[in-house]
Amino acid sequence: MKKLLMLPGPTPVSKDVLKVFSQQVKPHYGIEWKKRYEIITNKLKKILFTKHRPYVIPGSGTYVMEAAISSLLKKNDNVLICYNGYWAERLKEICLSYELKISFLKSNFKDPVNLSKLEKILSSKKKIKMVLFVHVETSTGLENPINEICSICSKYNVLSFVDSVGGLGGVKIQFDKMKIDILASSSQKCLNVPAGLGILFLSQKAKLIVKKNKFRSGWSLNLSNLNKYMKNWKSWHPHGPTTAPVSIFMALEKSIDNIIKERINKRFRRHLIIKNYVRKKIKNLGLKLFIENEEYASSVLTTFLLPSKIKLSYFINKMNKNYNILISGDLGFIDKHLVRIAHMGNSANFSYINKTLNAINRIINFK
Repeated sequence: MKKLLMLPGPTPVSKDVLKVFSQQVKPHYGIEWKKRYEIITNKLKKILFTKHRPYVIPGSGTYVMEAAISSLLKKNDNVLICYNGYWAERLKEICLSYELKISFLKSNFKDPVNLSKLEKILSSKKKIKMVLFVHVETSTGLENPINEICSICSKYNVLSFVDSVGGLGGVKIQFDKMKIDILASSSQKCLNVPAGLGILFLSQKAKLIVKKNKFRSGWSLNLSNLNKYMKNWKSWHPHGPTTAPVSIFMALEKSIDNIIKERINKRFRRHLIIKNYVRKKIKNLGLKLFIENEEYASSVLTTFLLPSKIKLSYFINKMNKNYNILISGDLGFIDKHLVRIAHMGNSANFSYINKTLNAINRIINFK
């Protein structure tokens, strides 16, 4: 029987998007591909309300994070990582691999980035070149205040780096208006496409830094190198020097078309409505929400704690075997009783959510 994906990635892919993969494979070069690539990247701009065309790189969100970090910074540059969840650890590991000097602004995993502390650090530490943070921390269900953080970074002329792998397509992000410098994401979460594409947006300020940097780190993920090929091969191979997985690009276009057809702002409101509904129902079941502050609880996933008498492994197995529903637990970093239910794009609907909530109710009450 078909499994219901209520995971924070991968997410359910609609039939019309899946159908794209049954079509004949198309080449990743030539005039037709050039036209299609330009259409797809222009459509992506609409989701972020931006004038900046993205890089779309074969691979995952981590690939484009590394591409940005390695292309904008060099050894011994100072960075600040806002650390309040598991995926901030990923940012730390990437920065360490490039021998950057890292400072941390740590918060409780239930709390957002402390804005007053951030401003105090940036006002006193003039050498910091970039602030990195996770927008939607899928390990906890917390959503950091992207607009406020990036505004503070802009005030002190520090680059803002946003990991929005979990947010793009489900949370309203106004890239230009919010003064974001770098935003990294991927295809398999709120965009409801199979994994395989990393998506990266840069501000004009960030683009100029890439252009001026004399150092080169790496090759296939080096943005200077990508820019060179995108310019020299623009008439037939516009995405860069490597092979593009055209079928995933075409699936991405179909999914974006679905988002635009739904109307983008309506889509964001749908996620908020589902969030409020899920949180209310979880509380009615007598379960404790992990993120209690409504303002910073993510609109694309909800986290709660199981009763101590129920083991996480037992619960997840029951959801799968008895109800054909796949959900996630703790990544081994937050709380051994933590459960994560996604409502990302196609999974943010009352039918899927009610099936999931009914199954949870039956398991915790041994029905």
